[in-house]
Amino acid sequence: MLIRMLFTFILFVALLTNAGLAQTTSGSMAGSVVDPQQAAVFGATVTATEENKNFNLKATADRDGRFVFPQVQPGVYTITVEAQGFKKLQRRGVTLVSNDRLTIGDLALEVGGASESVTILGEATMIQGESAERSYAIQGEVIRNTGVNTRSFVNLAALAPGVIFNTDNGQGANIANLSANGVRTNSNNLQIDGITNVDTGNNGGPLTSAPLDAVGEFKILTSNYQAEYGRSVGVQIIAVTRSGSQEFHGSYYVYRRQGGLNANTWLNNRNGTERPTQDQRDIGYSIGGQWTKVNHSLSVITYILVAVVVLAIIGFVIYRLREFRREAAAAAARGGAPHSHRAPR
Repeated sequence: MLIRMLFTFILFVALLTNAGLAQTTSGSMAGSVVDPQQAAVFGATVTATEENKNFNLKATADRDGRFVFPQVQPGVYTITVEAQGFKKLQRRGVTLVSNDRLTIGDLALEVGGASESVTILGEATMIQGESAERSYAIQGEVIRNTGVNTRSFVNLAALAPGVIFNTDNGQGANIANLSANGVRTNSNNLQIDGITNVDTGNNGGPLTSAPLDAVGEFKILTSNYQAEYGRSVGVQIIAVTRSGSQEFHGSYYVYRRQGGLNANTWLNNRNGTERPTQDQRDIGYSIGGQWTKVNHSLSVITYILVAVVVLAIIGFVIYRLREFRREAAAAAARGGAPHSHRAPR
């Protein structure tokens, strides 16, 4: 029986792993390396470095000068190109949205020594040339600084062209209340970090929700998206939660809606009805950073605090066990049963 239960558990974990592998938030970046005469530069080394997390990916240009990063996590990247006989080229601020097929375009190298470099800080907005999808994305501080009723990231879908909510106020925290380009409201899909988050037994409502301040990227696809999304023919909403960076960052917020800041309605004024009472508060905080490879002194302090807490818990457990054994021995001497004590509240 035990072997059968163990086998069932292993099979269940394997199925969950395979299901998870089918879901992704990764995109891709592609481009070409050329010289001043627009000829392909074969063998150029292209490096994509994430500016906040400081990890990098490498690729090599083929005979046509093309390079591809097929699996890239969403973020802001610096593209560096190096080739013998040319100056090093850097392009900063390349933003990749989840599941995007981004075309960087031609990266033109200048003739010169490897010690020289050319840095591109700004240029025309790059297009997604590898896909015909219609999508709209919001990232970073723009999400957290946008006033959203109910503080649900689903409401951001109303900013995309062709999307409407079938509610009285044109807003809603449920994907079952929105429609894109006339498609039925029960044909939408919602993903958080690449995992489908739809309760199919509740007419398409979400299984769980993420706070707006925990969302690092919001993307909505309305039409012509790839077959990889599947399941639904309507709106595809993708939310990517925030992750740590090389530095610690935090925030504290207070959102309040109070009746004293609102005007009474025209009908209420005509009927002599008082302004309705309203007092809504949304208070919270967030903190994040890289908990490994950080400043040595901060790491030591963190490890000491964790060690103290763990030792305190272990000491408390040992103390309670000794107390129980002492009570059990006393009860056995009296011929009774040990009694338990409740810690005072």
